Formats: sequence, C-alpha cells, structure tokens
Amino acid sequence: MFVDILNRFQPIQFFMESPIWVTIVIFAVIGFFRKLLTASITMGFEQAIEESDKGEPGDAIASSITFLIGAFIVAVINVIYIFSLSYVSLSVLTYKGVDNGFPVAAGLCIIVLLSWGLSILAHKVIDKLHKKP
Repeated sequence: MFVDILNRFQPIQFFMESPIWVTIVIFAVIGFFRKLLTASITMGFEQAIEESDKGEPGDAIASSITFLIGAFIVAVINVIYIFSLSYVSLSVLTYKGVDNGFPVAAGLCIIVLLSWGLSILAHKVIDKLHKKP
C-alpha cells in the first residue's frame, strides 16, 4: 500500500496541470522560508564569530570551521531551491506548449524573477508588520 501511495505521488504533474501562477506563488512561499532558514544560519555565524573574538586563540579556528560548514549548508539549500525551481518551471513551460529556445528561456527568467519578487515582497511586508508597535 505504501508503495502504491509513493508511485501515485507526482508533484510535477500537479504543477503541469495547474496554472503557471500556482508555480510562481508556491515557489515564492518556499523561497520565503528558504530566506528565513538561511538568515537564521547566518545569524548563528555572526554570534559564533563574536564569541570567538572574546575567547582564546584556538576558538578562532573552531569558529572558522563552523562558518565553513554553515556556508556550505547555505549554498546547498540555495542550489536545491534554484534547481527545483528551474526544473519545475521548465517542465511546466514545455507542457503548456511554449516553444523551445528563447521563449522557454524568457519564460523561465520571468517565473524565477516573479517568484523571487513575491518572496521579497512577503519578507518586506512581514518586517513592516513586525516592527509596528
């Protein structure tokens, strides 16, 4: 039964059958959470660097290793996001009938920019709402 459920689970098919704006909005939401996750990781870097400046000389090496591991994690998160956004968008555009070549590339750029823009807009709105007294 579990195998049947897994075999029927096809998220790409969901994106292909839904309107293009659904892809943009869902990846904007995913991008928003990606931004929150990477921001919290980088804030941890800043705290580790500040604490290493106060400590012993060996602490700087440990904080450097921590920084490198965290930077690698942030890079992997961003690469996975970009790859999945590009793959899904490319599949959706070709399924909808967009011609190969420049039209697909232009559509891909538009989808990526719109989803990033919506993600940034959501971040700004939540920052404004959070800063109100």
